[in-house]
Amino acid sequence: MGAVHHYPFNSPCADALRTARPQYVPAEEGGLVQSTLAVPMVAHDTVVGLAQFARTKGSEPFGDRDRDLAVELAARAAVCIDNARLYRREHERALILQRSLLPPGDPEASGLDIACRYLPGNAATEVGGDWFDVIELPGHRTALVVGDVMGRGLRAAVAMGELRTAVRTLALLDLEPAEVLSALDEIARGLGTPAASSRPPGPPAAPARPTSPRCTSRPVSTPSTTR
Repeated sequence: MGAVHHYPFNSPCADALRTARPQYVPAEEGGLVQSTLAVPMVAHDTVVGLAQFARTKGSEPFGDRDRDLAVELAARAAVCIDNARLYRREHERALILQRSLLPPGDPEASGLDIACRYLPGNAATEVGGDWFDVIELPGHRTALVVGDVMGRGLRAAVAMGELRTAVRTLALLDLEPAEVLSALDEIARGLGTPAASSRPPGPPAAPARPTSPRCTSRPVSTPSTTR
């Protein structure tokens, strides 16, 4: 498991991988195995592995019903492997995007000492799109912004990335906090529409919790120079 196996080009195992059809493997002289069936593991017309079924000497040789059952088992295992690969690929992409939403170090702002740390609840919820930002505004003011998404996965991270860009753009227009939140709420509602959430057809992605496109504010106690 997890190792790389090399088969001669004309061997039954290589033929099974090349043709995506099960092959019988001849038994070795003096061995305990009477017959071996090499079955390719196929998912979405792609061979993802090879399963081998063997019977010891004294057992009945593999028949057509045995071969059909082995093909079915290999196909089910191939789908599981393919889904795991898709989930891992999406998780890695979302993790990269998640980290890009966070400042590379401690943000700096004139007149403020800022310390920050992002700590996910656990490894399963690490990828979600949560972010924070420090935006310097005209008039020696600073906006401290935190984005908290009610979901996880690649789509949640992409949506929060768009909202992070939007809130920085709106804040630099020198709008009142209520106006920024109102405009941002409209943008968030637009991200939840079918047109915004559509994507080109492709292999099914791993399930992800839906995002909640709603922007709200929370009262905090801050210095008069902070907004």
